[in-house]
Amino acid sequence: MLNAILTVDLTTGILLLLLGLLIFRERPRQRVNQITASMLFFAAAGPVLASVGLVLEISPQAAEATDVVHRVFVIWEFFFPQLVFFALVFPREGKLLQSHPRLPTLLYLPQLYHLGLLLLFDHPDQIRYLIRPETLLSQLGPLFEPVRIGIRLILDATATLYEYHEAFFLLINLLYVTIAVVVLHLNRSRMEGSRLQKQIQLIIWGIRFTAVFYVIAFVIPKFFFLGVSIWQAYTLTSLGLLIGAGTITWAIIRYHFLDIQFILRRGFIFSITSGILVAAYLFLYSEIKNLAAGTSLAQARLIEVLFLVIAIIAFQPMLNFFESVVDRIFYRHAGDYRKLLQDLSQEVLTILDTEELRGKIVNALTETLLVEAVHLWLPAGDHFETLIWGRPEETVRLPKKGDIVSVLSRERRPMLSTEILARINDPTETRDLLQLGIELLLPLFHRNEMLGLLTLGPKITRTPFSYEELTMLTLLADQLAISLENIQLYQEKLEKQRIEEEMKVAREIQQSLLTRELPRGPNFELYALNIPSREIGGDYFDVIRLEENRIGIAIGDVSGKGIPGAILMANLQAAFRAYALRYASPRVVVSQVNDHLAYTTSAEKYVTFFYGILECKKRKFTFTNAGHNYPLLCRKDQVYEIQDSNLIVGVKPGMTYHQKTIKLQPGDLLLFYTDGVTEAFNHANETFFGEHELKQFLKSHAHLHIEQLPSLIYEKVRCFTNKETLEDDLTIILLRIK
Repeated sequence: MLNAILTVDLTTGILLLLLGLLIFRERPRQRVNQITASMLFFAAAGPVLASVGLVLEISPQAAEATDVVHRVFVIWEFFFPQLVFFALVFPREGKLLQSHPRLPTLLYLPQLYHLGLLLLFDHPDQIRYLIRPETLLSQLGPLFEPVRIGIRLILDATATLYEYHEAFFLLINLLYVTIAVVVLHLNRSRMEGSRLQKQIQLIIWGIRFTAVFYVIAFVIPKFFFLGVSIWQAYTLTSLGLLIGAGTITWAIIRYHFLDIQFILRRGFIFSITSGILVAAYLFLYSEIKNLAAGTSLAQARLIEVLFLVIAIIAFQPMLNFFESVVDRIFYRHAGDYRKLLQDLSQEVLTILDTEELRGKIVNALTETLLVEAVHLWLPAGDHFETLIWGRPEETVRLPKKGDIVSVLSRERRPMLSTEILARINDPTETRDLLQLGIELLLPLFHRNEMLGLLTLGPKITRTPFSYEELTMLTLLADQLAISLENIQLYQEKLEKQRIEEEMKVAREIQQSLLTRELPRGPNFELYALNIPSREIGGDYFDVIRLEENRIGIAIGDVSGKGIPGAILMANLQAAFRAYALRYASPRVVVSQVNDHLAYTTSAEKYVTFFYGILECKKRKFTFTNAGHNYPLLCRKDQVYEIQDSNLIVGVKPGMTYHQKTIKLQPGDLLLFYTDGVTEAFNHANETFFGEHELKQFLKSHAHLHIEQLPSLIYEKVRCFTNKETLEDDLTIILLRIK
């Protein structure tokens, strides 16, 4: 039984001591590392001194040494004020400690007083001996009577306190535990990250378990007079300390506590393996001594050597075994920051929205790396733009041609803000960098183009970024750059699809504006063809029956293509229809259309427009040409241009337009067209189709049926350009007089 207790105490002490050394060695200048390591050192003192005392107690010749160890054992109780100190600085230094920097010194005074009492005095009577008149400054006379009275009161109080010091300091230690738990609870309530809250909660539960074991070992036996030996109490305390320190270790590895989990993981595995082997060796060594009475010394030595050989051989397999166990327990879960960063690097590639990407990155990195702020800077014109932390309605801009972006473009690597500040001169960029609390900047490069910027604020624990973290963040930055390009391409695709859908709708609307059914009559034939070069064309034509024997024919070419051209065309159609049905004269209609467009559109929006009225029975055609192509009249194998023109419509209001009337004959063929026919360009020959070619074609094909001619003209023009589609809209109206 004693061997088992000794093994537990010594193993616990060694593990706690190694944990403290690992934490301190990682960043000896970091305050939270110093405090945590000291707390573990004091915790390790308990089980180590307990094991030493247990060994000395077994030996009857070491009674005096046992008493000394018993007195010095209280050193481990400095763990309690150190625990409060730890709560005041974790995860970051609180306002109480900032306003009262000497507060930790006061925390240790009760423990120092307690240790002093035990080291100086064996019994309260030794203190009362100093109070006797013959020993208390008796040589100084009545002048020092007030001094003697004061010293007597102090010594008397000290003697009384000594009698009850164990119970008193038990309550002091429990008070410290309570304060530490309360402070950690307050710290937890102020933390926003769930991961950090879980970490603090885990530490709180570890402290509670330590307190429970401490109460069972010391408080309950003291106040309820239970028969528990001092070494049994120390062993229970060691177990409590092991659980408390174990929760901190768990938090270090699982929740990235103190920012050293990778190094501690290796040391922790090594410590476990070493501790188990040492404990096994001590246990077997004691058993060998018991068996030595029945065996020879040579046999006992042989057993020791065999055990050492087995331990050396088994050390590496055991190390590998515990490493795999720790990996399964701590690292293969959603809390491992390396796994989180790796998963995040893959996940960002599937995000196709910048705001969703920004929110994902900010939340994930804040939770994973425990940084105070994360900013994702996205392109916005000639700047990179980010939202202010905690104020999403406010933004900060960073010029693409500024100092910071220039430095990052040259370096193309993660850079600390201190490096950047030393190399920039712009006061505005310097101010923004400091106000946002940026500590690390990562440029997002892809295909030699900087697509954005990722910046991180300081860690809550104020520890620097480790090499492993920088490596993972660099990988994440590369994936982010690819994601930003994917988002850009996706947005462009969506924009293209949106425009195509709008163009399709506009095309349908535009086609609905064009005449679908042409008027028919015994004295004429009409046929029209409209082929836009894009989804939405800029050509307009209309044929309306004004009266039974009067037909209005209009054709025009609006400036611009696409949506703007379609809007202008719709405006033209509405105005023309309204005025054509109201006024009988073409020049009046064109004049009204001109005024309407001039007042409702800008000067660069204009229309070439032709409007004529056919009087069917009289075979008379009265028209007004506002800058449009001259119609062609084919009569008896001759083709003539009907030359008459006015200013285009929509440029200047109040213009006067004139009209002209021609007499038509049976068999006459009139061709109205837009410049998409005559200005079709052949890039190989660098020539236009032209009016001459059109006249020749019309002259040689005028005998064909009117429904055949428009498609033949179109094919002729297309073959001339040597292209599948034309570069400009093409509209043709053919009128044959019977």
